[in-house]
Amino acid sequence: MYDAIVSLVLVQGAGPQTGLESPLHHFFKVLPPGEFIINAEEYPGGGMHTKPGIELAFTDKSGAHWLKDKSGTLTELSKPPDQYYSIAQPIGWLYLDDDVQ
Repeated sequence: MYDAIVSLVLVQGAGPQTGLESPLHHFFKVLPPGEFIINAEEYPGGGMHTKPGIELAFTDKSGAHWLKDKSGTLTELSKPPDQYYSIAQPIGWLYLDDDVQ
């Protein structure tokens, strides 16, 4: 995955239901296969009975753009993830050693 944007969303409870509503995004230039823990200390939190999840937008090796929502549904995007989220340039792309434990 390239130009991956990971957004913290809520699977349950009041708060951001999609990455378009989320105040917390992490930007990774390359996201290799595997499992990772992403620091979410900046997230302001939520009320009782909230259940966090993630939304992932990325570009694959063939140049297609994708969105995997909080339920796991994969949808092709018509534009790159940064344009989908209307994120201004320059983007501070991270590498896994910069932000992941």
